[in-house]
Amino acid sequence: EHLGTDEEALYLIAQKADGAMRDALSMFDRIRSFSGNALRYTDVLENLNVLDYDYFFKFADAILEEDVRQAMLLVDEVLQRGFDPDVLIEGLAGHLRNLMVAKDPAMFALFSGSENLRLRYAEQAKACSWSGLTGWLDLVHESDVNLVRARNKRLHAEILVIKLCHAGRKTTRNASEEHIPVEKKNELRQGSSPISPPEPETP
Repeated sequence: EHLGTDEEALYLIAQKADGAMRDALSMFDRIRSFSGNALRYTDVLENLNVLDYDYFFKFADAILEEDVRQAMLLVDEVLQRGFDPDVLIEGLAGHLRNLMVAKDPAMFALFSGSENLRLRYAEQAKACSWSGLTGWLDLVHESDVNLVRARNKRLHAEILVIKLCHAGRKTTRNASEEHIPVEKKNELRQGSSPISPPEPETP
């Protein structure tokens, strides 16, 4: 139809439709009527009320840096924009899952998104360890399951990001140790290297 499109915009419509072609076409037509002959990523975000990928990259950076303040401010910004805590938690789960997929080239086929976005995930995934990502996903999944029983959903989301940031110290340490030989890891975990006995004093 001779429309100018952003690849990310099309992927976002497909993801939002969740496999329903009729819904995807309906979204496409609605956004096209709004944006004219150019289908842009920002138009899709606005019309479908979707939280931008950038927020979750920022959340992951804050977690890796153990920056509780930044994570809490991001939670506030997301909620101020009108998104519910369940959207935030679901988005965090999807982001961490994509980091895990992008970390291993053998799992590239499981990633749903443009090549540029996949490369962006792969770059951030370098700072994460497998055990760290698994731990984060476990925390987010637990929070998602318990959200329905939470009276204060904002506090529930804030507690989650605080836990993720505190888990970041272990994550970063594991990531830095991934390429250290086993013998050296054992030495580091036991403390400093063995102390040589002092040389005898010269009479």
